[in-house]
Amino acid sequence: MCLAAAAASFSASAAGFVASSHAELVHDWLTVLYSGDAARLDAVLADHFQVALGSGHGFVKSEALDVMPVVTGEPVISGLVATESGDLLVVRYHVEVSQKIEGLEQTRLAPRLTVFEKHADGWYVTAHASFAAPSDGK
Repeated sequence: MCLAAAAASFSASAAGFVASSHAELVHDWLTVLYSGDAARLDAVLADHFQVALGSGHGFVKSEALDVMPVVTGEPVISGLVATESGDLLVVRYHVEVSQKIEGLEQTRLAPRLTVFEKHADGWYVTAHASFAAPSDGK
């Protein structure tokens, strides 16, 4: 699945994501994450959000808004597996993307795990992990 990071493809209610499929939900999440717009990202992250990176660094919501990835290429999703129980959805997938995280260029297939929580107005991201080890630029 190819991701076009166009704002028009993002389907959300006033705050949370509203998607017709798990693949669409992940697409919308990555569109916001890669938008470079901290306000858009803030609107879809649960207050208890945490992110873990392959570098071993982790951030809570307020910190994550200051270290958004800088995407330099169009991401491609593959291998999506979702499990859902009640108001929780856990999605495991791979993303091939060129981006800068913490100042380091990364271009490779990155395993990801994203946890969504359903509220009355849509899905919110509660946790996200990127298992790609940081590139040393070589």
